[in-house]
Amino acid sequence: MDFSRGLSRAVVSAVLAFAGASAVLLETSAASGASVKLNRSGIVRKAPLRSDPLSRFWINRSECLSRDVISFPMVLADYAGSELEVWVGEGTGDCTSREARTTISATCWRVFRGVPSGNVITVDIQVQDIAAKKKPPEHDLSIGSAEDCTSSTTAGQSITLYFMLIASLDNQAGESWVTSLDLLGPNAPAGLSIGAGSTMLRATWTSNNDTDVASYGLFCDPPPGFVADADSTFGPGPRVEAGSSTTSTCPDASVSADAGLDDAEAPDASDDATCTADASGGSGGTGSTVTACGITALARDVVPDPDFVKKYQCATGIAKASTNSIISGLTNWQPTNVAMSAVDAAGNAGPLSDVACGLPRPVNGFDEVYRLAGGTGGDGFCSIHYPGARKGHSLLAAALLAIAVLVRRRRTKTTAT
Repeated sequence: MDFSRGLSRAVVSAVLAFAGASAVLLETSAASGASVKLNRSGIVRKAPLRSDPLSRFWINRSECLSRDVISFPMVLADYAGSELEVWVGEGTGDCTSREARTTISATCWRVFRGVPSGNVITVDIQVQDIAAKKKPPEHDLSIGSAEDCTSSTTAGQSITLYFMLIASLDNQAGESWVTSLDLLGPNAPAGLSIGAGSTMLRATWTSNNDTDVASYGLFCDPPPGFVADADSTFGPGPRVEAGSSTTSTCPDASVSADAGLDDAEAPDASDDATCTADASGGSGGTGSTVTACGITALARDVVPDPDFVKKYQCATGIAKASTNSIISGLTNWQPTNVAMSAVDAAGNAGPLSDVACGLPRPVNGFDEVYRLAGGTGGDGFCSIHYPGARKGHSLLAAALLAIAVLVRRRRTKTTAT
């Protein structure tokens, strides 16, 4: 009955009730052409998108803390008399039923509701509200805070957003959108040790086998580029005069050669034992550790937030399969605390490892001594070259050697006969 669209809902309800029809039929009939069509290619977020297409819209801890927003453009049809609501469910949970949204056992939470202002609209959703998971009947809307940006599991949780036209508590039409909520990075790597070189340190560690590890990041206190002088110090760490080894609190380890590191010294387990000593209360994420390099903000189990990452990160994007990395751009004779974390596909940096201490310094390893003596790769890995010898002389020597070999073979053959 087309005339019903021009009547008030109360009049139409009375007419249909008189005719023996139910109120549910009213909503179904009135919304028979209702629809919500997301413009999926137009979905954007305030935070930069990750390069991996799979995780571009995943929600991580730093995005939650910064109150990131995802904007959803859409086109509505036949929405008169309905509210647009956005509900969120976990895993395979379905938010289209009234029971999942309104009962004491509600499994979904609402992050937006409003009367559409037109058929082409954009809805902004705060990711912090998604992470809050505040469900009915205690909460009408899930309003999040920084305290909601935590999780007890390192695994990401699949979530679905339901964009629905709701009338009289029932879903009239809608569309869903799937993403992942991942608020905790992988477990801390183990076995971190440090080797030294000129303006560099080499970190080695035991591979983290957690399934959600995507890469590793290293943190330094002080970070690369810091140069101590008489007028400045860095945070709580000790001030060390540049170019002086006498003020170092880290032991000067014996040199061990490692040609693959140029002049960088390979890690020495005995040095790490001396240079890694947590203070009382230094573990468990208290944010303070004492090592042979002094007091540092790097501490076991501290979870790096965006400000921490910006201040202390000294290497990032290290491949998952790696068990070592070079930290360059450091200051010689400046004791440097180092810790690391594993990073998941959503970009979460996991809790920090134990803290190790290193001292960048010139090292006369085998490779450097060889090069200082004039050694080069030459014509081969084991080639021998006499400085100043001309190429013609080398060819003559080779020819004479060949003739000598032939003469010796002939003499040997004659004697045997």
